[in-house]
This record gives sequence, C-alpha cells and structure tokens, in this order.
Amino acid sequence: MENEILNYKPIIDGYSFVKESDGELIFFNRDTYITCNGDSVEDILALIPLFTGNLSTEQLAEKVELPVEYVCDIIQLLANKNIIKNYDMNEKCIFTSKELQRHERFISNLTGSLSSSFRDIETMYSQKIVLMGNEELQGNLKRAFGTKFSFLEMNQIQNANLIIAVDFYENESLYNEANELAKSFNIPFLRALLQEEQFNIGPIFIPNETSCYNCFISRKITNCENSYLSYKFLKKYNSEWNEEHISVMPGTIEMFSFHILSFVMKYFSNCLTSEIIGKEFTYNILTLSSNLNPVLKVPGCSKCTGAKKNLKKDFVLNS
Repeated sequence: MENEILNYKPIIDGYSFVKESDGELIFFNRDTYITCNGDSVEDILALIPLFTGNLSTEQLAEKVELPVEYVCDIIQLLANKNIIKNYDMNEKCIFTSKELQRHERFISNLTGSLSSSFRDIETMYSQKIVLMGNEELQGNLKRAFGTKFSFLEMNQIQNANLIIAVDFYENESLYNEANELAKSFNIPFLRALLQEEQFNIGPIFIPNETSCYNCFISRKITNCENSYLSYKFLKKYNSEWNEEHISVMPGTIEMFSFHILSFVMKYFSNCLTSEIIGKEFTYNILTLSSNLNPVLKVPGCSKCTGAKKNLKKDFVLNS
C-alpha cells in the first residue's frame, strides 16, 4: 500500500452524483458522466459526504469502519476517473483571504472543477505587467490590482506579459511608444483612456495577431466626416493638453481602474473570455451606456505589416 494513497485527502472535483433504482451510481458534470456498478456502490455512497479534503484515507477508513486497503482501492479508482482530487496537491493554492476564496468558488462554479480553479488562479496571479502613462492613473491601477499581479519597471519589460498604457486623453505619443514596445518585445498592449464623460478600455493589441494602435487611430480618424481636419484638431488638442484639463466625477477613476482589472483578469484566465482582444470597450458615465467596437487591421498598415508606405486609408497619420 503506497503512502501516497494513505495520505490522500480526497475531495469531489466538480461532479454531482445520483443513485439509480437499479443500484447504479452515476457521477456527472457539464461535460460527461461516469457509471459505477457492483458491491462497492453502497460503500462509495458512504464515503462521498466525507470527501471534503479534510480527511486522509486512513481517517476515512476509520470513519466508515472499512478496511483501509479497501478504501485505498476505492480512492484509487475514483482518482483514476478524475472524480476526486487530492486536496493536498493544492495546498499552496489554499486561499485564506475572502477575496481569493470567492474567486476560487466563482471559477469552480463556472468550470465545475476545483482543481481547474486553483490552476487558473495560480496562472493568473503569476503574470507580470508594465504600466505606462499618467502617474495618477498608474497609482490607482496599482491600488485596484493589489497583490494580484507583479508590476515591473521599464528596464524589465522583456519579462512582462502585458503592457498597460493609460492617460486622460488620446495621447498618441504614449500609445505609439507602447505599440512599438509591444512589437519589439512581442508583448500584448492594452490601451486605456479616461475622459470627462466616458472611459475607453482596449483594444488589447497582440502583435502579429490583432490590429495595432496605428490601425486603430487610422480607422478612428478616417471614420470621421472630415478625417484630415479631425486629425489636425486631435494633434492641436494633444499639443495643448495639460493637467488643468482633467475634469471627472468623483469615483470615476476608481470605476475605470476596477474595469481594467476585470478585463485583465479575464485576459489572463484560461477559463474566461476577454471581450477586448482587438476590440474597444467604451462606457458613458452619464448615460450608463456601453459599446464594444471591433478594430480591424488596416491592410498595408506601416506598423503591423512592416510596409514601407501606408495605403490611402493610413494617409492621415503621415499628413
């Protein structure tokens, strides 16, 4: 008998169960079902309420008054079918804070698997982020993110998993710099912008997969009725912008920061879908309305395709 099984602390991993009238025991989750037959069904039913991750195999055998070797065989059978997991394998992921416990339950309920929630959170919280842009917004982001992610300095950018650039206006020089860094180091880049009445989060630009910031600003300007004048106005506004132009309702910066946190956590999750990959999310603070707008690549974009010259759709950026 292996010590590994003796020290096992079994916990049901995302399965429900039912006993049929013919004595068959069925374990099921969203994706599959597993049947059990034979003389051991009643003993398995006696053990199921005790599969909480708190009792070892030896303690379980003592509770149900069954031979420990026999209980080991049952544990091994159920573990081989992935019905139970050893809770000790996840000791490093046992969460003590309420926030992490709630997050674990959220992922577990979504996936139907305790072990997948541990893996997902462990992966998510090991990611590294580089922040760029307005220092006040960076500070609020760090407070909102807490200890969930590691923040790197610019000289460590090669080790980052994501670049986040934030400002109070469409700071082209900032976002273009982030775009170039993303391309150079092959790191995804998230643009975020907070203005008087609304905030914009995204797109997350992924080098060689999605559109880039140059594609985004090209489409944004050329969609205007008079793209040339619109771009000149944007250039003039950006050149004259200063801190005195900041005008936001109290609480808006915090709302903006926590929205970014939500999108970033979904982006790094293996179980959730990030809506802002290649898309821009906009939220109007006054009307409480929101939009999710796709940003397609500009054919022949000088930045993400490496073309020497821009096509006509991209002309405005070189005017």
